[in-house]
Amino acid sequence: MIRVRVRIADDATARGKRGQGKALTAQLDTAARAWHARAHGVRLAWVVIPFIAILLGGVVWVNVARLNLTTQTGRTVDMYDQVQSDVLKLRAKLAQKDGQVVDQAARRLGMVQAPGTGLTYVTVPNDARVTPGQAPRTR
Repeated sequence: MIRVRVRIADDATARGKRGQGKALTAQLDTAARAWHARAHGVRLAWVVIPFIAILLGGVVWVNVARLNLTTQTGRTVDMYDQVQSDVLKLRAKLAQKDGQVVDQAARRLGMVQAPGTGLTYVTVPNDARVTPGQAPRTR
């Protein structure tokens, strides 16, 4: 706390005005109180301003971290999609090679596939069907 003392009483009595010294002292007391209030506000500002700066810095840090996380997630999704695409390409290539190997083996062994035309499908009549565990019927 700062105290302000002014010796005005001697000066006021030297001029012969006794009441003016007290009024001037009251004005100085009021000015000292106002200055003290401003000084207290300044001291409070020294605490509040850094607190707000730290708070805003924290908000910026959180947003930057969130942006980095979003970017990394996007990269991960892109890499996953690329790997899935590569897997599908490799499966298609494997199926093609597998088919070629089967064809080569069939040619080497002399296997010939039957033509798709001229085939007849046989159906079994309902009364001739046998359920599991049942003896076949003879006619």
